[in-house]
Amino acid sequence: MHQSSSNIKCLIIGGGGHAKVLIDTISSRRSVQIIGILDPEKDKWNTNILGIPVIGDDSVIPKLVSQGANAFIVGVGSTGNNQLRRRLFELGIQYGLEPIKAIHINSICSEAIDIGPGSQVLPGSIINHGSTIGSNVIINTGSIIEHDCIIESHSHIATGARLCGTVHIGENTHIGAGATILQNIQIGSNVIVGAGSVVLEDIISNSIVAGVPAVPIK
Repeated sequence: MHQSSSNIKCLIIGGGGHAKVLIDTISSRRSVQIIGILDPEKDKWNTNILGIPVIGDDSVIPKLVSQGANAFIVGVGSTGNNQLRRRLFELGIQYGLEPIKAIHINSICSEAIDIGPGSQVLPGSIINHGSTIGSNVIINTGSIIEHDCIIESHSHIATGARLCGTVHIGENTHIGAGATILQNIQIGSNVIVGAGSVVLEDIISNSIVAGVPAVPIK
């Protein structure tokens, strides 16, 4: 069930550096209360990140739900493994939490786009007309998504990456920092595109590519 903004009490799952960016992004809208951060590293427990307490690992979620937690967002950024981000997203769903969107007030988003639950649109990024963003996607700082692109769930468009018009990105795919994907390109699922690459041709699923122009390296 969708929660009204005044009643959203959110957990961030993952307590690394990306969690700081999410705290800034969520705070820019002032519509969600972040009640805690979860992380498996015990040395982070009972500390705080930008004033938000790191409470424990996912085993404490049932207790937090009983205390009013009703929403979550994945706080893990660039690990090179989008399957981890997917597992954390599914974990939050499993506990009955609602995935929230985090859209920074200093991003630029056309009104004619669709952004799925749990996705993140970070400062300085641009999403243009007709684009569709799946669930649990990161559109990272300063990236550009041109018109009519499709980015499927659990993918990460890293800092400063550029997708020209009508690009299609599959699930669990990582587009590295500063990469450029030319118009009409199709990129499959579980793909890694190296930082700074220029993609001129379609890429099949389960590939790793890098370079200018991008070529397979695995």
